[in-house]
Amino acid sequence: MHRKINGLIICCSILINTTSLGMHPGRHNPHIPISDDSASLSTLVTVALAGSASALVGYGIYRLGQLVFHPSDQKVLEKTNTMYHEAYAHYHEIATKLKDSHSLGSNNHDIIYNFSEAILYQIAIEKHYEASIDPYLSQLNSSIKNLESYNKKLLQRSNKLYTTIKTDYENVWLYDHMKALQQKISTFLPSLYLLRDYLKHHRSYLKLFELESSLLYRYSQELNALSNYLYDHKGLKEAIHSSVMLHQHHTRAKYPYISYADTISKDMEELQNTLNRLAYNYAERIYYAQDLYNKLNSIKAVVVAAAQYHTELIEWEKARRKEKELSIQQQQLNALQHQNHLYERDIQQHEQQQWIGNSDY
Repeated sequence: MHRKINGLIICCSILINTTSLGMHPGRHNPHIPISDDSASLSTLVTVALAGSASALVGYGIYRLGQLVFHPSDQKVLEKTNTMYHEAYAHYHEIATKLKDSHSLGSNNHDIIYNFSEAILYQIAIEKHYEASIDPYLSQLNSSIKNLESYNKKLLQRSNKLYTTIKTDYENVWLYDHMKALQQKISTFLPSLYLLRDYLKHHRSYLKLFELESSLLYRYSQELNALSNYLYDHKGLKEAIHSSVMLHQHHTRAKYPYISYADTISKDMEELQNTLNRLAYNYAERIYYAQDLYNKLNSIKAVVVAAAQYHTELIEWEKARRKEKELSIQQQQLNALQHQNHLYERDIQQHEQQQWIGNSDY
């Protein structure tokens, strides 16, 4: 490419010089006589040379601009190669695990619909530490679209390049690498299609798996307490109390036990709703999710049975009633002020009418 650019620059320089030298020699040496016939002929030749040279210079500059500013075949190859290797490094392992976990003759429909929950669990673990399902699918779709787009662009470039490989040996290497990369992408894309369709189809399972993982982490201390103090109710109450106080430390709640009970209730509701939205009867996942729900309910039962919870309820009820009384008093005050305002306005209107009547007399 550098040789082509240098060649175009040299050609443009020669053509520009040719335009300048195309002037009649008599214009530079006034002592040489010029006949009318020779002057006319010389003028025609000069104009013709200048026009041709200008056209060639314009074309040369146009081709030079294409080479300098238009993405070269080499750049397209490098960009496509980078995108392929990034996608391969990101998705090859999980896509291969999905494909290899089924028998050799399985097609995509069998893998997606005749699923094994054990395999689905392994895929969920593999994906879980990278991103949740929605952003993961979004990134996967973006990678697929980019690979498709650049593979199409690479095909167009290679087809165009094929017409030059017989005359330009340098293009043979570039053409071979383009075709090899196209083959790699074409081989890899079906695996990405399968992975995308599989994850989309079992999205409800993955959403439940992610929520379970989040709740297991969030309530790990309380869940451990349930196991460790299974027959020690006092020890369990103290362990749960520590969790409530830790919750209060993070939330700065005025009523820590009430706040904790509300939070765990919302988490249980979300877990139940996610269970209800499952697309299939994932028996194993449902079992573990329901077990987690029951354990969270046991934790909540310890909280709402605590003396501190009932004390907070009494205090909260007193505060609510006081707030309600203040609100009623404020409403009454606002109503009285409004009534006084209307009364004052009526008096002013009455006085104005009297003044107008007296002025008429």
